[in-house]
Amino acid sequence: ANQNASLVAKIDVNTNETTSLTFGATGYYSQGASYSYANSLMNWENNLDVTSVDWRAYVKFAQRFVEEEEEASTSSLKNVFYQVMADYSQNYQRVQDLSHGDNFFRYGHVGKFDVYKRNSYAYNAVNGRFVHNGWEDTLVTFQASQWNPELAAINNQYFTLFDQQAYNQQEDSPYESLLAVQNGNALLNGQGPASTYGLWSYAGSQGNTFSTSNNTQFRISAAGSGDIGDHALQMGFEYEQRRDAFFSLAPTGLWTLGRLTTNSHIKEINTNDSTITNNGSAFYVTYGRLIGDNQFEFDRNLRLALGLDADGNDYVNIDALDPDFLTLDMFGADDLLNQGNNVVNYSGYDPYGNKTTRRPTLEDFFNETNDEGYYTRPIQAYEPIYISGYVMDKFTFDDIIFNIGVRVDRFDANQQVLKDPFVIGENYKVGDLSGDLLNQLQDGTVIPENIGDDFAVYVDALDSPTAIVGYRDGNTWFNAAGTEINDPDILAVNEVYPAPWLVNGPDAELNKEAFKDYEPQVNIMPRIAFSFNISDEAVFFAHYDILTQRPTSNNRFSPIDYFFIESRDNLISNPNLRPEKTIDYELGFQQVLSKTSSLKISAFYKEMRDMIQVRNFTGAFPRPYKAYGNLDFGTVKGLTLSYDLRRTGNIRLNTSYTLQFADGTGSTTTTALALINAGLPNLRSIQPFNYDQRHRIVANVDYRYGSGSNYNGPVLNIGKNADGSKHQVQLLANTGINFISNLGSGTPYTASTIATPITGEISPSTEGSINGSRLPWQFNLDLNLDKNWAISKGEGAEASSYNINVYFWIGNLLNTRNINSVYRFTGVADDDGYLAAAQYQPLINSQNNPES
Repeated sequence: ANQNASLVAKIDVNTNETTSLTFGATGYYSQGASYSYANSLMNWENNLDVTSVDWRAYVKFAQRFVEEEEEASTSSLKNVFYQVMADYSQNYQRVQDLSHGDNFFRYGHVGKFDVYKRNSYAYNAVNGRFVHNGWEDTLVTFQASQWNPELAAINNQYFTLFDQQAYNQQEDSPYESLLAVQNGNALLNGQGPASTYGLWSYAGSQGNTFSTSNNTQFRISAAGSGDIGDHALQMGFEYEQRRDAFFSLAPTGLWTLGRLTTNSHIKEINTNDSTITNNGSAFYVTYGRLIGDNQFEFDRNLRLALGLDADGNDYVNIDALDPDFLTLDMFGADDLLNQGNNVVNYSGYDPYGNKTTRRPTLEDFFNETNDEGYYTRPIQAYEPIYISGYVMDKFTFDDIIFNIGVRVDRFDANQQVLKDPFVIGENYKVGDLSGDLLNQLQDGTVIPENIGDDFAVYVDALDSPTAIVGYRDGNTWFNAAGTEINDPDILAVNEVYPAPWLVNGPDAELNKEAFKDYEPQVNIMPRIAFSFNISDEAVFFAHYDILTQRPTSNNRFSPIDYFFIESRDNLISNPNLRPEKTIDYELGFQQVLSKTSSLKISAFYKEMRDMIQVRNFTGAFPRPYKAYGNLDFGTVKGLTLSYDLRRTGNIRLNTSYTLQFADGTGSTTTTALALINAGLPNLRSIQPFNYDQRHRIVANVDYRYGSGSNYNGPVLNIGKNADGSKHQVQLLANTGINFISNLGSGTPYTASTIATPITGEISPSTEGSINGSRLPWQFNLDLNLDKNWAISKGEGAEASSYNINVYFWIGNLLNTRNINSVYRFTGVADDDGYLAAAQYQPLINSQNNPES
């Protein structure tokens, strides 16, 4: 269910005959439920709600210069026109569970758990006393949540299975502790039931996502044109400044995180605070709780909110609190980042989802603290700057028509990047080795002649190195003798990775000195196109283009990724990505075959460079990691034959055939991910792209009747005209039928040796080469039947006319069932082969209901 509204407004002000001023705005609002396959069977009512608001406002000024007749005859500058436009746009989006909204602790709240505790004692035979050695849970009681009743129903059932007796009257109770409750398959706050057969969400499971984003852009552009003699010039300029900010949260994780960070500093006993009591002849030594120095900010803020001593040793049970009493800002920033297992992610917002108005520096992230001395971890928004300019000239020289121009782009990601992507920290280069540094090394150390001053140095130990074992220049590794090597692990000495010579040693915390500003990328893109007539009936044409595309994703800088790199095993962004580049060539020939038909032949070649692909930074310190890089390249080459028949009689025809070969080292930005996850190196091999379609035929046939004297279709005689002639009705006047057909060979896919379950487990099971198999051919035929009526009203100066067109459109006229994709194991579209695969029978038969 979705609701959408859009608004477009424009005001044109004709300031005078040659200038105009335009004010405009557009707006778009949408709100509705997102689709979820997991929810589709029995939990669709809890699909996440997505609200988006987009708006744009602009102002444009345009002017054209009109020459007087005398000036026009003498001036070489004519048809001058220019326009300047400024616009500002904003996009806002929020994703949330509609019933919980931003009440984050309602997400995953199953109910109130009261946990009863007692002191635990062990008998000391030496002094004959029972000595306090800790605390133990004895009984848990449960009260269902009003916010998630379906989840609470699971616990309601569990807590009625057995009698809840007092802790001193039973042992090994199923309600003894939260751990016992969890082991009994009941749910704790922040937990959810397992999905059904790994496919469908349990009924009543609310979403575990809250996110908001706010992207803005200011843009100013100018364009102009004019004729100077035989030259038709066009030129333009553009400046663009973006600000992309976002905040995302996995709310149910707050309960687990709160449980982890509460009371963690008072789990030990204080042997300096003891009390001796006796129970008959038995003496008990009881200790107080020891207050440690590892208190989390959440624990401190929670105690203050409860009216407790922030530095006291009262035990707090977070699961017994009302979810509306708890707030996200009780957590500290480091609490939420959780040593890299963060429940929040943000940029341009603070860790609590509040949009920031300042531009914090990287030093602020590492060093800024609040009044209590806790780190605040601010992260700046992504604010790239894009500038471009172009000039194009069209002119004729010796019967050759030229279009020659150049475009210059400057892209500045305007963010921090690692100085060395293989070292998360500061490391020495060869040019730094002098004085005391060289004195640390063994006598006779010689730097090979082929090793440059900017090469990274690798040594025999992270701490107090004594010998150089190798060097690195970018992605190229060398041993101590200066010989290039393929495997950097050869340089590892008593380490699990090659040891770079670190400036501040292995124990230094990451700081801003490991980073530098992004180096703006300047791209010069020439364009040359020309055509000339070989004869009155033939023309030759060609063009050469260079195009670039800015990185639009996978390039956002997040210091969280590097600050917790040792706990990061997931794929991270690379803020140092360069624009992708395409070099385009085309060569063609067009020949007139008759007065109404022509044949065109063109050959094309595209070369793509610096394409973005996942790569593994093998040998990186302090651990290898996966990120994106400008690694891939590819080519698209082919030939197109086109036949054009202009209206001849009743028929018009356009048809073309394209032969294409599209190959490269990666079809998408994550093509190499499966190979990397399988432990293989950064392999680069040529393979067909996902969109490699060898053959494609397109035809457009239009059959149409004219009207009046141009009509040659069936007529109907009805009565007579005033002059006695027959009155004829042209039944199909201004009526036509149009067919559009597409025939194409199948695109490639990668076959698999293992049937993949619908739940999508990944395994290195490629059969043959990547994209070595092909889908079947595809065919589609559309039909459009239309008729036009021209209606005149009035005569003379009062005359007016109207036009009515009625059409009937049929898509996929032949009801062709084209196969868009197939299962990799079977090669067919309607059977994945999983249920019949022998290796999965034990798992299938172990399910609650194998038949289902």
